[in-house]
Amino acid sequence: MPICNEYHIKTDIKEHTLAPCYIIFGNDSFLKKQNAESIIKAIVEPDDVFNYQKFSGECDLQEVYDAKEQLPMMADKKCVVLKDYEFEDCSKTDFDRLISLCSEKSEDTVFILWFDRIEFDEKRSEKGKKLISAVEKCGGRAVLVNHRQTGELVRMITTAVSKRGCTIGNDVARYLLDYASEDIETIRNEIEKLCAYVKSGPITKETVNKVCIKSVEQSIFELSGEILSGNVGGALKILDNLFFMRVKPLVILSTVTGVYVDLFRVYAAKNSSVPLSKLGEEFAYGKRIFLLDKAALRLADFSGRQLRLSLEELLRADSTLKGFSGSDRTVLEELIVRLSYIVLKGESVDKA
Repeated sequence: MPICNEYHIKTDIKEHTLAPCYIIFGNDSFLKKQNAESIIKAIVEPDDVFNYQKFSGECDLQEVYDAKEQLPMMADKKCVVLKDYEFEDCSKTDFDRLISLCSEKSEDTVFILWFDRIEFDEKRSEKGKKLISAVEKCGGRAVLVNHRQTGELVRMITTAVSKRGCTIGNDVARYLLDYASEDIETIRNEIEKLCAYVKSGPITKETVNKVCIKSVEQSIFELSGEILSGNVGGALKILDNLFFMRVKPLVILSTVTGVYVDLFRVYAAKNSSVPLSKLGEEFAYGKRIFLLDKAALRLADFSGRQLRLSLEELLRADSTLKGFSGSDRTVLEELIVRLSYIVLKGESVDKA
């Protein structure tokens, strides 16, 4: 059975054909929670202490196994949930037990393996692939729950805004997604704030700028843009805002590094005559392939030497942040100056 999506869960619930086991994973925490709770509610009431048992990742798997084997009490079925189990780092014995939990079909129990905080890579993780095979063996479903496509989110925003007596254009809805987040829970909160602010009028881009909180990722992308433009002042101002928001220095560095990694990948692909679509597929960009398009545009002003020097600076900053007992802010400020200098002069500060 191929990887499923949330619509398969809706069909299972509607047709009363719940699978014996579900693995729920993906990049949208809100939707994962919503789908897991939908399955649970279709089986039992969440306060049913006899027929609903939930375990965290730190549990003893034998307890989970025992719970799954117990018969339901005064009900047709029971539900057992295991959330955020560290399957990549567990012992072979525990992993084999987890495989058994997923592969052994029970007529009386629906078992949900739910990954919220822990990443589950269905394409590259060998253990992840084995778990999916185990679920398929018992007739279960591996359900990928990612952020909704932009078109779906735009429709969701315009509908939600309309129900609250306000209006928003498709272009502004897309701007809101770029500005705030594609996370549904975050977007719902921002919609409430926007509609409360305008009351009954139109929501504009200016309204979004006034009312909404810019996503950390978007702020860091803007930081990268200022660096790639050689605008040291603008970059330092954004860095100041990020520290005010208490964003971890390594998160800032990681995201900036990602922008340069995109540049390097496009540079290598271009020199090897590899199309961006193939590159995006190879590195699993998915709907974020637009990042490669942006990198391709920026690459026109970059040489291979500048890329190499920039990556060296990023590596140096990474090593310093992880081993330096002084100011993280100083490390990032110096990095901004060094990267901007490479953009403007084509040379490292140390070689000038």
